[in-house]
Amino acid sequence: MTPLHMHPLRPALPRRRFPWYAVLLYVGLLAALVAADAMARRAGLDPVRTVTAMVLLIPVCLVGARALVVALHWSHFRARPAEILRVEHGGAAMYGALPPALLLSAPLLRWMGLPFGAFWDVGAVAILAGMILTRLGCLLNGCCAGRQTHGLLGIRLRNARGVVERRLPNPVFEALLGGVLLLLAVLLWNVSPFPGAVFLFVASGYAVGRFLLERLRERRAPVVAGLGAFQWMSLGLLAASLIGLTAGWSLGGEPARLGAAAPASASSAHLFASGLLLLPVLYLFRFLGCDLIFTLDDPIIHRVRLGATVPGPVGEVTAEMKLVRFDTELAASPFDLTTALPLDDGRVAFGITLDVAEGSFVATCTVRRNGVEERVSEASGEVNAPDLVVLFEAPAGDATGVLNPRLVFQAAVPQSLVLGVAVPDVGGTGPFTATMELEGQFGEGVTTTDLPFVGPVGALQGFQAGSEATAGFYRATCTVARQGAITRIGQCGGDHDAPGEEVAFRAVAADPPNTLTTLRCFELP
Repeated sequence: MTPLHMHPLRPALPRRRFPWYAVLLYVGLLAALVAADAMARRAGLDPVRTVTAMVLLIPVCLVGARALVVALHWSHFRARPAEILRVEHGGAAMYGALPPALLLSAPLLRWMGLPFGAFWDVGAVAILAGMILTRLGCLLNGCCAGRQTHGLLGIRLRNARGVVERRLPNPVFEALLGGVLLLLAVLLWNVSPFPGAVFLFVASGYAVGRFLLERLRERRAPVVAGLGAFQWMSLGLLAASLIGLTAGWSLGGEPARLGAAAPASASSAHLFASGLLLLPVLYLFRFLGCDLIFTLDDPIIHRVRLGATVPGPVGEVTAEMKLVRFDTELAASPFDLTTALPLDDGRVAFGITLDVAEGSFVATCTVRRNGVEERVSEASGEVNAPDLVVLFEAPAGDATGVLNPRLVFQAAVPQSLVLGVAVPDVGGTGPFTATMELEGQFGEGVTTTDLPFVGPVGALQGFQAGSEATAGFYRATCTVARQGAITRIGQCGGDHDAPGEEVAFRAVAADPPNTLTTLRCFELP
């Protein structure tokens, strides 16, 4: 079988196009500093120190945003470590910016004499002001693109690879979310029950909105248990914010104030100086945007094994597997699971091996009996390493239509196996030879192991060898020959799911010629 290679359409990237993302990121940061200056005055904080602290934290935010992308797609960067520092190729995630900024702001604000809660109330408004403009940069640049749609909300927009389709304007939705939260934050400013309450309210509102909007994106972060990574982060942020609001509300308190506002000339000077200090950001993001990591090079291809083991017999049942990557079904999907191995318990082990691009996948297995759908099951996971397995299983004799995931994009671990046969010394002259063939369900061919003579086993001649095979379903064929002529053959099919299992055959003098009896078929002794 020739593996199928799934490469996404990759139009040439216009490297000289106008850098919308970089420009609007820079403008958004300037807007954030202006908003911080205004809200610091309103909160009674020193605007110069507040804006200075913001400027010092911005590089921390950018490093954190980059680090989260590297962590989420470590398999990609592990193969291309030089790209970790190639920020001009894009790759940043807003959720990665907040944790390091919060941690490092504690000692920084203490040193600068700024109250933690009140500062982050100001910071919440500043972040929203900057996010609105930055998301418009995403819209014009094509990053964070929405998925394709034919509905009324669809607009012809390009994505990060330059493909123009009618799609949901997801960056606009996120900008609107930021605008609504910004308005509510300003309205709630004077009734905030405690320092930090505005920040926690904004964080919880953004978490809810981002959780809902994440499914509208064309490309989602890695999926775990049916939810994207950013959706799990949204749930974590929501929980932390609600805990903070509950704790703060019970403690109460008034916002701290530092005294009179700085003069207007000082305000203009520090904002101008801050804008100059942020110019390197424009250089770092001069080409692309926040999610173009995987479009500049061919994607990493991994071999994946797809399988299903269900009640038979062969000929009555068929199985297929549909693969959806980043909400888009692969071109050749669904894939027929063409290998069909009969097992001793009456089941049939179906399988196939494919080469696919790494990413987040949803696998749907469908089993039909005489052309009628009998069983369906779904599982999701991440293809981020070679030789992962997706395996569904139904119990032997089951007639209820159950189909359970057994391995979901997991590595099948090699496990030890003992192969043996014992036969009587009858039927000719000369030494015996014995071999064992193992055929796995994923259609990767047959492995043959020679079984050396190990000595007499009672009145029989014993042949045995140690071997190793990955966990899964196999069909074993044992062949005994004498002077090149086959004298006996035996077959069995079973489940290799534990180390130290045995596949053992035997014949005695009274048995019919050319036959072997199965003693153990992938069973522990």
